[in-house]
Amino acid sequence: MYMRVILAAISILYFIPLYAAPVEKDSLLQKGIDLYQQGEFEQSIAVLQSRLKTAIEQNDKNTRKVIYNNLGNDYCNIGKSVEALKAYQDAISIAEEQKDRKSIAKCTKNIGALYAETKDFAKALQKYDEAEKIAASINDTFILADCANNKGVVFEQQKKYGEAIKSYTTALALYQQLKMEDRIAILYNNIGIVYKYLKDYDKSIEFYQQSLGISEKTGDKFMIAANLINIGNVYEMKGDYKKAIELNERGLKTGLEIDSKDLIINAYESLANDYAKSGDYQKGFDLYKTYTSVKDSFISIERSRQLADMQTKYETEKKEKQIIKLEKTRYQMLAIIGIMVLASVIAFLLYNRQQVLQKQKREQAIAEAEYNERMRIAKDVHDDLGSGLSKISLTANVAEQKALNNGNTAADIRQIASMSKDLVDNMRDLIWVLNPENTTLDNLVARLREYCADYIEGTGIVPVLLFPENVPGINISRQTQRNIFSTVKEAINNVVKHSSAHKILIQLKLNEQGLNMTIEDNGKGMGTRLANSGGNGLRNMKQRVESIGGKFSVENGPVQGTILQITVPTNKLRSAVIA
Repeated sequence: MYMRVILAAISILYFIPLYAAPVEKDSLLQKGIDLYQQGEFEQSIAVLQSRLKTAIEQNDKNTRKVIYNNLGNDYCNIGKSVEALKAYQDAISIAEEQKDRKSIAKCTKNIGALYAETKDFAKALQKYDEAEKIAASINDTFILADCANNKGVVFEQQKKYGEAIKSYTTALALYQQLKMEDRIAILYNNIGIVYKYLKDYDKSIEFYQQSLGISEKTGDKFMIAANLINIGNVYEMKGDYKKAIELNERGLKTGLEIDSKDLIINAYESLANDYAKSGDYQKGFDLYKTYTSVKDSFISIERSRQLADMQTKYETEKKEKQIIKLEKTRYQMLAIIGIMVLASVIAFLLYNRQQVLQKQKREQAIAEAEYNERMRIAKDVHDDLGSGLSKISLTANVAEQKALNNGNTAADIRQIASMSKDLVDNMRDLIWVLNPENTTLDNLVARLREYCADYIEGTGIVPVLLFPENVPGINISRQTQRNIFSTVKEAINNVVKHSSAHKILIQLKLNEQGLNMTIEDNGKGMGTRLANSGGNGLRNMKQRVESIGGKFSVENGPVQGTILQITVPTNKLRSAVIA
């Protein structure tokens, strides 16, 4: 199993905070900035919003500019892209009025980082260019360095590794000029990541080691652990499993010291992989169980909180019923003492039996709900992953037989690699769908945009993606999220594999009536696609959409190709029953 390095934690898209001259005396504003730097984004928003009210009342534009930029940073870190963009734009409006070019450059760069987070790389690079131009005009080396680093991150994600190294090297030189050791360490790490992708493992280790040396000097334990794990992963790729195990165990130890869940999870997974590849399968299996346990416990924190809330509510209702019963019994005692003893015993027995029955029913309902959810997850795992693993196993056996007969196994190996990649992608999609934080309309649209762009890239088909920029963050049902995403995913797959198209238009519209998505290609048309799929794929897509109260249609284009449409009314986006 391929181990993903801790790229998201290291290739940083910098969001620069703004500081006003009076910040040292403004304790509330400083508190909001400090909370942001500590990663307490929700608390930072609450403090900054409170300070913003006073700044508006006092017409304090300088403080408002600082607050808007820092609110944008907070919103970015909790995934509220629309709110973040508005906050940055408000800060830029004030900065333009004040002719504050430095603040304009910082906020423009932050907007670029926002677009990069949502995978809109073209707009991200455009904003970085604008910020660089302003920074160059005022000789601001710091902003120039951050723009160069952020461009490198974008190029790296676009797999333009030559351009990524060039941008990272530019940023590194500027940070060295500023003597900023923390960011120099990050740049060395980023360059090491690119060389790892280029399979120049010795060069990759060289840069990781430089990053590690600086991190050890500054005492940055997070970067120390991240570098140790990254270097360990490269040694695993080189086949030096003993060295990989040593480095990953050191990384795990440091990760446990600072209680970094991401580092701990990655270290356990890396160690499980290292031991398995070195031949110690029992140790690898034990570590994989530990990795799974740590990961599951991390994911289930929110579910545990919900169960605790349910239990508190249940106990409160139980106490209220007991109080009512005691009051009733007291009045009965005053009415007739002789019957009181017998009535109390009978009432207690009946009450106790009723509570037992209610508890049994409640436990049964919870157990049934959990059973249904497990069965649904098991079905998804079986459908998406089980069949893929079976195909890989079968293809591997064929390749083994060819190898024994001195046959050509290259095509089989390529097929295994392709199926493995599809399997990893399916696992990521399944994890995304299961995450309750993703059941909002804005997250669904962002994921659809990202998936369409990533899947079509490299196929030779020219994509035209038309998605709205401002999407409300309303909650939607998990079934709605899963069925829309699965339908679009299968539709795009059909176009790439069966249509012979060279252009595809994917357009999503949101209005008062609801969600409307159109997928139009210029390929062979619906007749060919039905012949290839037997109609089952289209029938499954239609059933998914109709099960959530939507409408599905597919027809031949006026000249050529196919037009597929998905429509879900507004009232159905939230009200669809969760399966």
